[in-house]
Order: sequence, then C-alpha cells, then structure tokens
Amino acid sequence: MDCLHNSDFSNDAAFKGNHRLSTVLASLRILVLLGGFFCLGGGPVAWADPGCTNPLACNYDEAATEDNGSCDYVSCLVFGCTNPSACNFDADADYSDGSCEYSTCAGCTNPSACDYDPNATIAGPCNDFDTCYGCTDNEAGNYDPDAVFDDGSCEVLGCTIVGACNYDVSANTNDGSCDFFSCLPSGCLNQNACNYDGSAIVSDGSCEFPESGYDCDGECLVDSDGDGVCDPFEVSGCTDPNAVNFEVEATEDNGSCVAVVDGCQDPTACNYDPSANTDDGSCDFDSCTGCLSPSACNYDATATEDDGMCEF
Repeated sequence: MDCLHNSDFSNDAAFKGNHRLSTVLASLRILVLLGGFFCLGGGPVAWADPGCTNPLACNYDEAATEDNGSCDYVSCLVFGCTNPSACNFDADADYSDGSCEYSTCAGCTNPSACDYDPNATIAGPCNDFDTCYGCTDNEAGNYDPDAVFDDGSCEVLGCTIVGACNYDVSANTNDGSCDFFSCLPSGCLNQNACNYDGSAIVSDGSCEFPESGYDCDGECLVDSDGDGVCDPFEVSGCTDPNAVNFEVEATEDNGSCVAVVDGCQDPTACNYDPSANTDDGSCDFDSCTGCLSPSACNYDATATEDDGMCEF
C-alpha cells in the first residue's frame, strides 16, 4: 500500500511508539482470524502451556504454546517528554505524556553577560551587562576587585604628553610628572668655562673655571720672569737661604739680602761687636774686668768693667 506522505519519522520517538502499537494491533487481528479458522476447520486443539504468545507483547512468553489472552502491550512502554528541546527531555520515552517544560533550564547563555548561567541549555534573556564590569588592573588607582570583565576604565598614571622625555604610551591619566629636559643634551653652557659644551642645550651645573691667574691647563696667565710663579702671586724679599734676612715666602728677590756677620751681640760683654748681626755665642764677660780706681794698689788700666776688687 502506498504511503499517504513521505515524511521521515524514523528518528522521532513518538512515531516509533505509535508504529509499535499499530503493529501490535495488526498482529492481534491476524491471531483472531487464525483462531477462528482452526476452530472451524479442525475442532478444538489441546494446548500444553498457556501464556502470551505474541512476540510484540510486553509479557510475551517464548515457552507458551497456547495464547491465554494475557498479552499486555502497555506496561513496557515508557511515557515522558519526547521533545529534545525541553528541559526534562527523556531519551528513553516512547510516548509523550505532556510533561515537557521549558523554564527550569532556561537562562542567559551569553558568557559576556553578568547574569550568564553556565547551566542553562535554553537561551533566555540576558539583562545585566554592567555589574560585573570595571577595572581589573590591581595596579590602577580605580581597581575594582569585584569586576570580572575589564571595561577599559583603568586609570594608568604617568606622563601623557607626547614629546616629553618620560612620555608613557601606556598611561591614560596625566600625573604631572612630565619631564622635558632630562633627555636633551646637557652640559656646561658658559663659554668662559674650561668644560664648555657647544652641543649642550640644558645646563647641568657642571661648569669648571680655572683658578685666578691661571688658564684651564694650570699655566700662569702672566709670568714675566718665567719662574713658574704668576706675577700676581710673586712675593718680594730675600731669597738667599744663607742671608741673615732670608724669607721663606719670598718668590722674587728684591736685593735686600744681608750677609751673615758672626760675633757677640751682647753690649755688656767684653767682646761685644756692634757690627755683628748674628750672635755666635762668643760673648766674654771676664777678660775686661778689673779695678778701675787709679789710687788703688791693684788698679788695672786695661779693665773696662769694675770687678769690685780694688785694694788700698
């Protein structure tokens, strides 16, 4: 017999169950007809083992030789939700019992949503895209420990001015630290300094100047006599170490040196030398003493110092 339509229900659980029931009913009709035939044709038959002899019945008895009308076609059928899209879909069910429900497994299936339900199998509305978003950088000033998704709001402090020496491409909030000089050529900008740097743009305070009277190489600016002592620092005096008036500090001899004259410089000494400028320790205080009284018996005309020893 031709099919009324050619839809493929081979994978539909409800269809398989209905098909099975139809087959059972058809088999029953055949058995009824055969039973009447035997009764009419040959008289009653003696059965040795009564039971359900229909292989399609739930209680089919393979050993039964006489059908006793006990065949059951319902108890082995499974009723439940046969819709694979339902939350309570039962893959073992043969017939739908109308119990399918679609709410307990429904939820937000968008992982980017704050109300995302990882257990949901039916897509429901996603209502929250705010409460789980924030700054997830724990080094940022506005770090949000409750945030799951970064919303790009993190405040990264640093110099945000392009062209600054310390410009920070990752910073999005200027912290006032921009420096515009440290990366420029620095050095001494004073042309009179020994270390003047013509390529420098920024002064680094390193200028060095020569001592007064000298150049940057430590040479005298003026040294008329070429003695290595700059004219401004010359000290006039006697430079002869053998002179009586030798001056250690003198660098320029002024002709004032006086030769050494050794002698006794004590005016009370017998050998006092008024021309001596250096006492040589030779002073004599005895050789010129004696009695200075002419009337004395021991008058000494050569004595210059009275010794108080006159005799009369």
